[in-house]
Amino acid sequence: MKLGASSRFAGLLVVLAVTWVQGCKGGSAQQDRPALADAPSASAPQEKPGAQGADPPRWGVLMPDVGRRFELIGRAAKARRWDFAELQLEQMEKVFKQLHRAKNPGRAKDVNVPSMAEAFSNTHPPELRAALMAADEPAFAAAFRRTSETCNSCHKMAGYPFIEIPSEPGATVPRLDP
Repeated sequence: MKLGASSRFAGLLVVLAVTWVQGCKGGSAQQDRPALADAPSASAPQEKPGAQGADPPRWGVLMPDVGRRFELIGRAAKARRWDFAELQLEQMEKVFKQLHRAKNPGRAKDVNVPSMAEAFSNTHPPELRAALMAADEPAFAAAFRRTSETCNSCHKMAGYPFIEIPSEPGATVPRLDP
């Protein structure tokens, strides 16, 4: 297939534009990418700690990460992947530390949600961790159930009763089935 002059010219412009952009960045695209382990999660706040005028983290951005981590904890424990479950628990706790700085979600007018998140952090992660470290399936299932019950109670108090967390490890979080 023979390309016309206008097609060759358009291709040359694309190559020049990409080369110019890379030159402005001062390196190759590969050099400018952070390592996968260093890449922030989609829900990670973008402000620097203590930055002046930085917006507090938003519940609606951080809570889906909590839910995903909780789901992975349950799925990993069900598969007896205890170390992976512990890693997800550690990551979930890091997100909860950010939630302590967050303003109340929009529907939670008369509820101190950050203090509820703090109470959750002091209760459920230690219980989950103990069961994970012992690789104790019945203890883990009980801790997972109690954790989901607390999540659902908090969601109701905060005005989000439709965000339901399943009590059985391995189920999708949030519950979406009818």
